[in-house]
Amino acid sequence: SFFPFVAVRVEGFGSGAARRKRKDLRFYEANNKLAFCGEVKLPGSPEGRSPFEGEVVNDAYRKAEDANVRYFFTWNVNEFVLWDRSRWDVPLLERRVNVWKLGLDLSSPDQVARPETLEYIRTRFLPDLLRDLADIYTGRRRNWELPPDDIFIRSLESHLDWPVQLLRLYLAGKSDSDRTFNHRLQGWLSSQDRPFVRTDAEQWRATLDATARSLAYVWANRIIFYKALRARFPELTRLELRSSVTTPSQAQAAFDALFRRAVEVSGDYEPLLFPGTHDWATKLVFEPDSALDAWRGLLRGVESIDFKQVRSDVVGRIFQKLTSPEERHRFGQHFTGDDAVDLINAFCIRGAENRVLDPACGSGSFLVRAYYRKKRLDPRRTHEQLLSELFGCDIALHPAHLATLNLAAREINDEANYPRVARRDFFDLQPDRPFVELPDGRGGSQSVKLPLLDAVVGNPPYVRQEKIGKEEKLKLARLVTHAWPDLALSGRADLHCYFWPVATKLLTPDGYFGFLTSSSWLDVEYGFALQGWILRHFRLVAVLESADEPWFTDARVKTCATILQRCEDEQRRMENLVRFVKFRRPLADVIGVPSGEHEDRRQRAAEKLVRRIESATTDQHDDDLRLILKRQRGLSEDGVRAGSVLAGQAGNSGEDDED
Repeated sequence: SFFPFVAVRVEGFGSGAARRKRKDLRFYEANNKLAFCGEVKLPGSPEGRSPFEGEVVNDAYRKAEDANVRYFFTWNVNEFVLWDRSRWDVPLLERRVNVWKLGLDLSSPDQVARPETLEYIRTRFLPDLLRDLADIYTGRRRNWELPPDDIFIRSLESHLDWPVQLLRLYLAGKSDSDRTFNHRLQGWLSSQDRPFVRTDAEQWRATLDATARSLAYVWANRIIFYKALRARFPELTRLELRSSVTTPSQAQAAFDALFRRAVEVSGDYEPLLFPGTHDWATKLVFEPDSALDAWRGLLRGVESIDFKQVRSDVVGRIFQKLTSPEERHRFGQHFTGDDAVDLINAFCIRGAENRVLDPACGSGSFLVRAYYRKKRLDPRRTHEQLLSELFGCDIALHPAHLATLNLAAREINDEANYPRVARRDFFDLQPDRPFVELPDGRGGSQSVKLPLLDAVVGNPPYVRQEKIGKEEKLKLARLVTHAWPDLALSGRADLHCYFWPVATKLLTPDGYFGFLTSSSWLDVEYGFALQGWILRHFRLVAVLESADEPWFTDARVKTCATILQRCEDEQRRMENLVRFVKFRRPLADVIGVPSGEHEDRRQRAAEKLVRRIESATTDQHDDDLRLILKRQRGLSEDGVRAGSVLAGQAGNSGEDDED
């Protein structure tokens, strides 16, 4: 195919002390016609922190304008960002055409100069980049656009890379050279339920990287929420660290002052911004050399966005997307797309006043979508009422904080904005003790207990039984036996299996339960006890799988959704027709209305799909799905395993099992 570029040149060197400073990089067509120009900055330098740095982008723009070329780029080696000069009338980030990541996480010019790095850039990175640039320049491919929140996430992550790298290197060096610091760091990691192996260099580095990201992202989320508030409360001041701020303590105090003022002006967002609430590790993000400059760069990036035009649900998605994969995988958490979430919620949340719990809520996907479902069922319900009926629990600080922010972001203007999200181990929950403490609006706090629930939904952690400690297994076994004396789970059961009996004990007599989990329990021996228990105490409403897509978007785990309704009426249970569903197309296509668009239509489309499944009286098979019906009595009496039905090995429909 036609390749338009014939030369790439570094042009313009400074003189004297600036002699070694490269001015720009230029791509030429035949006849010496300039195609692209741009700025290259090395990682480890102030200008190389992020290719989204405003001054660097503006400098590259001015050179493109002088040269009269449409496209220009900024490249800090880690990321190559292409910009469109013809879109200079729109906000900065919307001028971006695309971003290409190197994937090596370079932090210094020396790392760039390594032979293996240069070889990787030459043979692995540049060929794909040049092909894409050729497609853009010639107009062969035009569809490069990303939604505004995705663009913002790219910029924010880019700006966060530098403080994260600085903190990781600081933690590594300090823990190696300072015995007292090393001891305190390990103690803090243990207090946060972070497993680590100090004697394994590779695992220790991974632990420090995840720790650096988690600490930086918690600060970043508070900063974003402040920015979102400032769009609605203009009396709040700009996000900045003044030049007089030169120490970590001063930086922490400066942010505390901003957040405290936001609490005062907005009514009370203390549970979200928590000014003055810090643990030993909070201030570490400001300790490395150059860290304050790195955070100033982040603040400039955040301030470049006009949040007045950003919908609150977009703000919520920003919080959700910032949960690092390392943090999720550490607790067996996997990001669940809105399609599976909305389907489960449509099965389980039947009334606008339903009280809903996600016992392992992560960043709040199920709770946020439950908020919209309940709002659809009764648009008159207020933000405060909706929050008072949604409960979330997560063992990890960062996801719990994200879930709180994510729910509060549904309505920034509401003063009584107190999500019921607890940072705790769900298995330590005691119904007669407070679930969470919330501000009472008068400077004090009020205890909120967990009520009986109309629905329990979620995506509990996927942790293999081999990774559950012996003492933890004994504790979980005791909880299961206490909740349901007729259930004894095998010691080979994965962690998610223990969530089922403990969570369902909190349901009202007719309450619904919907979990998205690994589907292994359908086919393996340790799941048979769980299946028998389900048939003895619940209507097994539906078991759903996809033949087309994974429902954990960041994990190679075969998944299924299971819908139950608590039911102690044996005759009603036995006469129940169980729906076994295997989707043959992506669930987004089956629902038909994209998430985030036309919310009322989206919820109605999910309800329509649930009605189709629940109203079926015979097996069905079409382009969307395969639906098999089995009488619950037949499953119970014949010992038919759910997995075999989904695999198409269980014979005919439920009507044949009636006798």
